[in-house]
Parts: sequence; structure tokens; C-alpha cells
Amino acid sequence: RCTLFSPFRGPNIGTHLKLHVGTVMFLVSLQSSNGWGGRITITAAKSLPVLSFPCLSDDQLLMAERIFEEYRDRDLMPAYLEEVDPHRALFDRQVVCHILGLSEDIYKAVRQLAQKWCAEPSVHGGRERPKDAKLVV
Repeated sequence: RCTLFSPFRGPNIGTHLKLHVGTVMFLVSLQSSNGWGGRITITAAKSLPVLSFPCLSDDQLLMAERIFEEYRDRDLMPAYLEEVDPHRALFDRQVVCHILGLSEDIYKAVRQLAQKWCAEPSVHGGRERPKDAKLVV
């Protein structure tokens, strides 16, 4: 049986895309299971849900490949500023809405998760954010 999300099984189209979607799915699972502030062990991380590329259609795979090629050389802001990075916001929209075919509401929820993730001390490490930093949706 093919499921859209399955544990990480190595790189297929692009490690960045897999890790990004995996992070999103991890954040979604934290939100739904035990709120924010969840912890995970290295052993448990191996079972995190990530996109299962063999379950995508040929059109979805082609779209993922095009998106990866488009973004692979872009200058992205540091990870702790992901929520304010317009390139990452567009990348999220393309993955969530175009590849996965999910709604705009899901995309907005993903961006809100990015905002919460960026607020985690383990992500920002005490670095100051620009005063004009605002969530990009």
C-alpha cells in the first residue's frame, strides 16, 4: 500500500526538499499530538513522516524536480529567519499547494508553523531578529 508520507529512506529528488517536508510534517505532528515544546530522540527521528516520492505521480515528481532546480541556487536567509524569507515562503507554497495539492489554508498553517519553529530557542540560538521582520505568507 502506498502512503504519501513515510519514514525517510534516503535521497531521491533532493535532500533539501525531503528535509523541508520532513520538518513540516514533524511540526504538524507536534502541533497535533502534544502542542509546542515536544522533544524527539535520534531513534524516534528515524520514523518521522516525510514525503514518499514513489507515491507521487509522474506530474508531481516532474513539478518537484522543477521546483528543486529553481531553488537549489537561491540565496536563502538563515534558518532561524525562515518565517520572513520570501523565497522559503514561495517554496512552501509550491510544495504544499502545487505538488501536494493541499489547500491555501494548509499553506498558511505551514507558514504559522514556520513562525513557531523560528521562535524556538534551539533554532534562533539567542540571535536577534531584524526589528522589521514579519511573517511572509
